[in-house]
Amino acid sequence: MSSEQKPVYVINGFLESGKTSFFTYTIGQPYFQTKGVTLVIACEEGTVGYGPKLMKATHTVKEDIESLDEFTPAALMALDAKYNPERILIEWNGMWDFRKFRIPKKWMIEQELTTIDASTFPMYFQNGDLKSLLAEQIRGTELIMVNRCDGIDHKTLISYKRNLKAINPNAEIIFEDKDGEVDTAEAEDLPYDISRDPIELDGINYAIWFQDIFDHPDWYEGKNIRFLSSVIKPLLRERYPCFRQRCKVRRS
Repeated sequence: MSSEQKPVYVINGFLESGKTSFFTYTIGQPYFQTKGVTLVIACEEGTVGYGPKLMKATHTVKEDIESLDEFTPAALMALDAKYNPERILIEWNGMWDFRKFRIPKKWMIEQELTTIDASTFPMYFQNGDLKSLLAEQIRGTELIMVNRCDGIDHKTLISYKRNLKAINPNAEIIFEDKDGEVDTAEAEDLPYDISRDPIELDGINYAIWFQDIFDHPDWYEGKNIRFLSSVIKPLLRERYPCFRQRCKVRRS
């Protein structure tokens, strides 16, 4: 191997959200084939496994890490020395705080993905502790795959999309059911009345509005927006003595 950093592909998501299925599908695709070793690091065990035939044909090896305490750069470097992989695929445990994710300096995150089971999304999103874990999973991800959308109405999927965009506006979001990708391009059922002037925003609706003005700026041209906010200027007088405006908090 060269001295260049090795690419790492990370997939996030709670148990049974489709992480292993996505990796096994990807490993088997012609465009993903390589002559070197592919190391899969699984941080939890689901119902779907990696078949020995697939692993042999694709030069793939698998190691399990069962606790967050064991997921350390030193432990990962030991696996690197053992297999000398060309690339690494990591299935992150959804119940582990992603802020504690650490990899060796000679490894580099090439892509970060997140899988979500649409049928259980409300349970995770509405629970404070689980929502915090979910937010850390998707905050820096490039692609969010929301699967098992069968039987979920279009309006509900639209609300899922907006909630996810509020956390990570830059992520690409794909919805899928048993027949393939679900079209949510016409997701215009906003949680506020866009025909009003001013448009009234409440709570998390601010984040949804902030994202939507980039997608549809013409809808908001000339409109007034009303929301509750705070503006704090505590350092201006200390850093800039010539600044004479009073330090205060404004609410509107």
